[in-house]
Amino acid sequence: KFNFPFFVQSNLVINSNEFVLSLAKILKSILNLKGLDTSCFKDFVVGGEELATAKILLNSERKELILGEAVLAHKDFSLIYKLCFNIADLLETKLSFLLPGSNFLGGWVFGCIPSKTKDLQFLSNEREYGYSAYEMFQHNLSTYIFVNTDPTIDLLYDKLVMSKLKCASTIISFTPYFTKGIEDYSTVVVPTTVSYESGGSFINCIGLFQEFKKTISAPDGVLPLWKIFLTLGAILKMSDFFYTSLDDITEECKTFFLKQGHCDTSTDVGDLQFQLIV
Repeated sequence: KFNFPFFVQSNLVINSNEFVLSLAKILKSILNLKGLDTSCFKDFVVGGEELATAKILLNSERKELILGEAVLAHKDFSLIYKLCFNIADLLETKLSFLLPGSNFLGGWVFGCIPSKTKDLQFLSNEREYGYSAYEMFQHNLSTYIFVNTDPTIDLLYDKLVMSKLKCASTIISFTPYFTKGIEDYSTVVVPTTVSYESGGSFINCIGLFQEFKKTISAPDGVLPLWKIFLTLGAILKMSDFFYTSLDDITEECKTFFLKQGHCDTSTDVGDLQFQLIV
């Protein structure tokens, strides 16, 4: 039992290795209750808590499906997402994510995912996709670049990561912290500022683009990450690295963000009946 700070009408707590099966049963239950075809789920026997959950979702006036970090880090994420997407579609409601941090959402919006081009367009051919973070460590790559990350403590699949880093020829770390893990595995370490020593922006949990200013000065010789990348881009003669200040970068991000219609300023959840599937 969990002491949620809100009313819970149904509480289905299961092991993470049962997520797919339980969601498939909920999906079949909803299809049954709506009188739709369930032939693709003929081997699933539904009833009990999954059926009760399906009834609650169907009968609720306001509902939303929310996926948390346990799902985002799950080995079967793609299948779980597909099942939840179909459930949300049948319920005519939204499917949302509780992200582990604002950088997660910002990365998605601005194209830091394997299926997008540098022009932020989705690739139509899956063979052209880049690697996800997990896929990078399923291959024997010669070079790895870490940003604000200690590979020994910050990654979920640490044993796999360690085995691949031992075989890599070059490991570059951009980091404000010089931990033992970074020292042991890095070929090159580039010091950067912490978040308090540089301005920046993030997208908050309700979809608002927010900016912040630096509150303290960085040590002499230590640059914020955007300046380091700007310098490297200029050295490599990359055409897109034409910015002269952080304000230029922030303004471009903000303009793109608003044009894409990502901004949602609504904070009214009212009597929304949450069904948390995490």
